Amino acid sequence: MNDRPSDNCEMAVVAISNIIEELAKPPSAPQPSEVPSNMVEGVLGMTNFDHTIDDGFESSLRTQAVWGRHAGWNFNGRVWFDGNEFCEEVWTYHVPREVVRASSLQELMRIVNEQYGTD
Repeated sequence: MNDRPSDNCEMAVVAISNIIEELAKPPSAPQPSEVPSNMVEGVLGMTNFDHTIDDGFESSLRTQAVWGRHAGWNFNGRVWFDGNEFCEEVWTYHVPREVVRASSLQELMRIVNEQYGTD
């Protein structure tokens, strides 16, 4: 083990640089989405900035072939209604991680925020 502080700092800088470089790379190929292909992105959504759900978002998801966004600091979600429940495909670092399902938008937001953060 190297006890010289300057060598340890240099190793840390290299490691951090490698991580930053890897995170900055776009995915090698477009990632598939589980949002139904007949849906288009709507203008309404929900946000962790002030923990709100846009007025009319639930109604538009239930009555139109649209999906909307759930914006968080550490993630971005694509939200839609599948005819039975609300679904959110959670993305982090340009990669879809999972689809979360709930009976209401409030419950969906709570579940996703518990796992991915409330910011």
